Amino acid sequence: MQFRCLIKSFYTLISDPYFVKMHLKKSEQNPHLTVFSYRCPGYEPYLLTFPIYRLHENPSITIHYDPYYRLNDSDRSWRVVGSCNGLLCLLDRNTSPARQWLCLWNPATRTKSEFVLAPRNYSKFFFGYDYLTETYKVIAFRMELDKDIGTATGMVKVLSIGNSSWRDIQCLLLPLYWFQPCNNSIHV
Repeated sequence: MQFRCLIKSFYTLISDPYFVKMHLKKSEQNPHLTVFSYRCPGYEPYLLTFPIYRLHENPSITIHYDPYYRLNDSDRSWRVVGSCNGLLCLLDRNTSPARQWLCLWNPATRTKSEFVLAPRNYSKFFFGYDYLTETYKVIAFRMELDKDIGTATGMVKVLSIGNSSWRDIQCLLLPLYWFQPCNNSIHV
């Protein structure tokens, strides 16, 4: 019974928005490299993470599998859309472009969000944090080609995490390969 109180106290602490902001600010000073991979048999998705300074100390470092960071979802084939503040946005690759699913995974707590249906036939996704609204967002891009006149129209949808609907935003007429994520932001 005494451990339940201790766990509840820790949960209260790590759920506090002030604590989360301070932790994120501190973690920026100690960057980690994160590798998302699949482990055989069964192709279980899992995460490898370690401080970058260790890689500088020993370039031929051996990283060992830690079952704690296993994503218990072997019936899906995930692709990492992006990571931000320790969260990973995952896209299910087993589904067709007409019906793709997204979710957020927190490897530290081993929790996964509800699945969100991605917009139909969108092929490029990005994930990041909007500091103005203090929300995580997923951005979906799609190019529609008009072969008759030789032009392409860009289409963009944005999902704010916590909101269940995608919204359209105006897009510049640029090819998709011009959009590159940098510091969890999209720059044109």
